[in-house]
Amino acid sequence: MHIALYNDTINNKNFGCQLVSHSLRKALSDYYPDSTVEYLPMERAVKCKKTPDIIIVNGEGSFGHVSKIVGGYSMLTYILDNYKVPVYLVNTSIQVPQSYIETTEKLLSRCALVTLREPISYEFLKKNTSLTNLKIFPDIGTYLLKDEPEPIKDIDIAFGLGAIVKFIGKESIKIKEFVEIFNELAEQGYTVVAQQLLGNPINDLEALKPYLSHKVMTNDGLFKDYFDTVKRARLNITGRHHGAVMSFMGKTPFFTYESNMWKTEGDQLLYGPFDKFTFKKFDKSKLKENIISNLNKYIDHRQTLDSKYSVIKNTFGGHIEVTKNNKLQGLEIYYEAR
Repeated sequence: MHIALYNDTINNKNFGCQLVSHSLRKALSDYYPDSTVEYLPMERAVKCKKTPDIIIVNGEGSFGHVSKIVGGYSMLTYILDNYKVPVYLVNTSIQVPQSYIETTEKLLSRCALVTLREPISYEFLKKNTSLTNLKIFPDIGTYLLKDEPEPIKDIDIAFGLGAIVKFIGKESIKIKEFVEIFNELAEQGYTVVAQQLLGNPINDLEALKPYLSHKVMTNDGLFKDYFDTVKRARLNITGRHHGAVMSFMGKTPFFTYESNMWKTEGDQLLYGPFDKFTFKKFDKSKLKENIISNLNKYIDHRQTLDSKYSVIKNTFGGHIEVTKNNKLQGLEIYYEAR
């Protein structure tokens, strides 16, 4: 069998893209050991060198945004129009304006399956469309990290930024006050690490460093370095979807805030819930109190996390496994009764 995987992000330095692209390679190797795989970037005009038997489209965030229509739809239209083989849109979040729902439904109905990586996208599509080809699995990034040994927790707090910087700017007073919280916690004796997480267009440490105290440690490395640090923490504060995913896989409760779509809110439902806040109603004193409160709830949060982990661990490879077995049960059973 020959498989074409579209929207391969191996050359994108974004940590989430790196995690997903390596996870996809591992999952495809494990579930299709005797098949060939052709990895193709997102560009619409790229054609397969060899006619595929199936096409897998890595969705990620290419099919949603809080305020605009993004490029994944033209890529998927091109694929569906030019190939007469089963097409699976996997590992995706879907968020579109109400005016685009009908177009979205017509396009997604042409796919063999659409597998979502968080429940808000699933519930959105179930409520607003008549699609019957939907399933939910944990982000495919979990597959690469599933065999990690039990972590030793020797860091109190890890933190970073996210897409919020694109909306409020890296020089925003809110960013400065956000960092001041962690400076104060470090002064009080907590072990605090500011995490690099390469994003677009601003990297986390690029925005954080101008305000950081020398008592706050920094981690500036690759996505595996991010994971190796976050799994040592008792709490991770992140505005990034894959920051939440890596926290969960490192057995670290996470405290999230808004992203460029509803990914982090969905992560709380799927992997938690723990706690969240919003920069729209930023209150420095209250947020600091909540961080300490969440840190003190580590044992309770860890029980919640471990319980969720035991429920979903057998579905970590689901986005790829389901392309071999379309009847594979996902996590949608837990949300259909909501």
